[in-house]
Amino acid sequence: MLYYISMEKSPQYSSAAEAAPINVETLHNERNTVHAIEQKFEKVSWNEELLTRWLKRFYDLEVEIKENNNGTFGMKVDTMPDGVPQLPEGYGIKGGGARAALRSILQIEAEPPRDIDLVYVGQDEQNMEVSRQLAETYMPDDLEFGYGVETLEEDYFSSRDFTWNELLYTDGQVVCSKQCLLDTVRNVVRITDYEKQESYRGDPFFVNPKLLAKAVRFVAAARAHGNNKMALSEDTDQAVEMGIDYWHIALHLNRSFEQGEAVAQEYVEELINRGLLPSTIQDGVGALHYLSEETDFIFRAEAADVLDREIQLAEELDLEIKMSGEDGYEKYGQYSNITPFWHPAK
Repeated sequence: MLYYISMEKSPQYSSAAEAAPINVETLHNERNTVHAIEQKFEKVSWNEELLTRWLKRFYDLEVEIKENNNGTFGMKVDTMPDGVPQLPEGYGIKGGGARAALRSILQIEAEPPRDIDLVYVGQDEQNMEVSRQLAETYMPDDLEFGYGVETLEEDYFSSRDFTWNELLYTDGQVVCSKQCLLDTVRNVVRITDYEKQESYRGDPFFVNPKLLAKAVRFVAAARAHGNNKMALSEDTDQAVEMGIDYWHIALHLNRSFEQGEAVAQEYVEELINRGLLPSTIQDGVGALHYLSEETDFIFRAEAADVLDREIQLAEELDLEIKMSGEDGYEKYGQYSNITPFWHPAK
């Protein structure tokens, strides 16, 4: 059976190449080949009806989608995922909390968000006392450093770093861009056009290496949690192959350890496979030691179970008061193969 991706009326094709239909069976066989699917859908226009049919046909999802005047799409959230709070009218959530809400709609398993980033989207003037109370409840760490509830900017959807961050959760629904929806369903990590800049080296574009390292970490985290279909988009993959400096690799190794040793291991293996770390490194701990020597990055966080072991060991050896002295560090090193998170990198 042949299935044409079309708008409300039959499209008018200008060439035989454009008229080539999409074979459903072939498409299903290619679902693990992200780049092949992207090539098929690259020039397709979508509206709410087509997106709804697409989700039903290829992913067996009954999702009601409404297109907004600004080109975004809205979907109602029936069941709130763990870690995502109900908020007063006029307040919303961006980032990980909004991604978790979208994934719940799409029936995609997701870890509870590590933090909640609140935004104000109401039409009336923001009540700063209410915002302060919400920030104290859901964003205490950010509030401590002077970051509270963010007032949503008009260019919000066009100024994100990754396409799957082109979304908001507010008033019981998720609002997202078309590309955000497509990439979330297809397990694609894609850096947005907003982040692409003309490179002085003559490359098609230059992307902040911090985002490239973050993209690799996203893939590693998904695979560590059993999602082996997660992959970089073709253009993001090409940007990563251009290289990532060690300092930003170290930054996201640190964040990988915060998510767990399994995530750190996947992250390091992905970097080694890409030639971005030496093949002599065997695991996350080895990468931590190597990057401590090669950069001035200070590793301040490890996986929770590693920290627990370190604290227990420090208490047993009664070294807590000696950590500021070199003798104490050397003695600690006799018993641990992990660089203490309180010890600066060389």
